[in-house]
Amino acid sequence: MPVDKLKLSQALRQLDKELLNSKKLLEARKDLENSLHVVFAQIDFIEKQSDQDAVFTQYFKELSNSRELIAKFKELERSITELNKILQELEPARVRADLFFENFRDYRNYYFQESAKAFEFIRQAFETYNLERAFFKPQFLGMNNLNSMIDQFSLTKEKNQSLRVSKEKLPDLLNYLQANGLLRKSRLDNETIKILFNTPNELFIEAENSKIRRLDQIAKQLGGEPWDS
Repeated sequence: MPVDKLKLSQALRQLDKELLNSKKLLEARKDLENSLHVVFAQIDFIEKQSDQDAVFTQYFKELSNSRELIAKFKELERSITELNKILQELEPARVRADLFFENFRDYRNYYFQESAKAFEFIRQAFETYNLERAFFKPQFLGMNNLNSMIDQFSLTKEKNQSLRVSKEKLPDLLNYLQANGLLRKSRLDNETIKILFNTPNELFIEAENSKIRRLDQIAKQLGGEPWDS
């Protein structure tokens, strides 16, 4: 069956539009959350006072229109129940959509509590995919640091302003870069995996979908948290 490119294009445009619209509506839920917290906090206060003081209970009856409050609360309760029902009905579709999109993921953010764990994650990734070298491209590097690194870690300058480093030298190089504050916003790339250091603990990874799934497992074993962004 041939692909209907027009319908696909229209579907993608509508999806993109409604994802933004849904995001805006969900952001507004904070106002609802705050309001509900106030509602139940005030009811809890009134209930506790009533349990402790019969005079307070009588005063509450005199001061309030309890019938109106009951009606308003029941209306709120019905709306909450209906919202929960809708969310439950949507859950299978949400799960399917999530699984579908994950088939196309070619990037991931990973956060590690310690930079040592992030470095171990990189080492294991290199071992897993038999990577023998990488190309380090710093965000900023002074000439003194550059010459020192080249000599100390046997680096090779590349035409694209990156530095080629062997797998064996990589762990020591990463420790050196962290100690000298040179990792943030730097890149470590090879033909298989591209790594951006947002911080020494936070990595942005680009790789094929199948490799991302394997990297998720490695990160999990090291206590890393994949961010779904």
